Amino acid sequence: MRHADMESIYALDQRELHEHSGPSDYFSHLSDYGSGRGENLAWLDLEREAGEESEPPEAGSEDFDHYDEFYESEADWEEGEPGLDTNGVAPSRLSTLETLLQSEAPGFAGRIFDITTFALGPVLKRGDRGSPVKILQQLLIRAGARIAQDGAFGPATEGAVSAFQRGVNIQPTGIADLATKAALALLQSGSPAGVPSTGPSRDLGQRIAEAAEAEWRIWHAGGTNLKETQAAATPHLQRYYRDGVNGTVSASQLQNAAWQSKHPWSAVFISYCMRTAGAGAAFRYSRGHYVYVAQGKRNRLQSNSASPFWAYRPTEVAPEVGDLVCASRADSGATYDNIDSGQSYATHCDIVTEIENSRIRVIGGNVRNDVGEKWLRLRADGRLDLSGSQSRFYAILRCRGAAP
Repeated sequence: MRHADMESIYALDQRELHEHSGPSDYFSHLSDYGSGRGENLAWLDLEREAGEESEPPEAGSEDFDHYDEFYESEADWEEGEPGLDTNGVAPSRLSTLETLLQSEAPGFAGRIFDITTFALGPVLKRGDRGSPVKILQQLLIRAGARIAQDGAFGPATEGAVSAFQRGVNIQPTGIADLATKAALALLQSGSPAGVPSTGPSRDLGQRIAEAAEAEWRIWHAGGTNLKETQAAATPHLQRYYRDGVNGTVSASQLQNAAWQSKHPWSAVFISYCMRTAGAGAAFRYSRGHYVYVAQGKRNRLQSNSASPFWAYRPTEVAPEVGDLVCASRADSGATYDNIDSGQSYATHCDIVTEIENSRIRVIGGNVRNDVGEKWLRLRADGRLDLSGSQSRFYAILRCRGAAP
């Protein structure tokens, strides 16, 4: 095949990509080529225009595993089928197109792989494991997520999928369906028109949630449950104090249960996450939650548009990713009305990291002596359910969007 022919095919592919306004439109285009066992993939039509017939190419990058055109399920993808080699490729039908793409137009090979093979693969959701999940995680990481590439679709990966979906205006289900995977693949091929990048431009709320997720994974890596007085937790707690509130604490203090009981670090953790996410001078960093909630209330009452942090009653707004949900504790009597009175109150705030139809997932520090997660109930209108044990919640510190 002549190099000029390859250039014309590449140009055709780029026109196809840029003619679509977003991932859903592009997915509709992809579906015209068939699905299921992989017949009539989009890349095959491009091959035929070039006068070639071949199997799909292997990945043009070591980041990806070889794949098989004839998979129906995740298991098929991982294990291949009879007659395939150990990489899941049919040796007798491996064509020269792969070599041509890699030698003459490696960028084209990468785009074709990302856009067709990944997008038309199996739908992925929590509980799935294996190579398809590792590829998904790699693409999410390239899109800005801070997750492990371990091949296990757990809560962190689900949260990253939801965050990506929000960024490209797809319903945030946390399930990597075909439209979501097509959007991810398009981003890897150069962010065509209509698919916004989720890199540095993603909003502050999402970065706050990602910072909390990253710390939660550290404390629960490999199924472990690190506790505050353990030596392995010391450098993390020192990091929270140092970077969050410019504080210095010794290892002997942190590993002493009596000292820990008198020095709760949940607000230190929140301050660390805010600092890490890039909140800058807009956030009131403190060892006490009531301090930044009170400042958020003042921001709202004064219509301080310079700060993205405004505090609301839980009955006024539905929590969003990156918001803080704040509760009174130890019968302190903290309420939205008195939080800015100048008196100190025992309170606790968690960061919203995930939203489902009837509940939200939140992460906080000093929860059961670690960085912990919990799920809170929502009302039908998306606001917090304030019945029962959730009656203690008195405020939502809203992160209203763009970073300062």
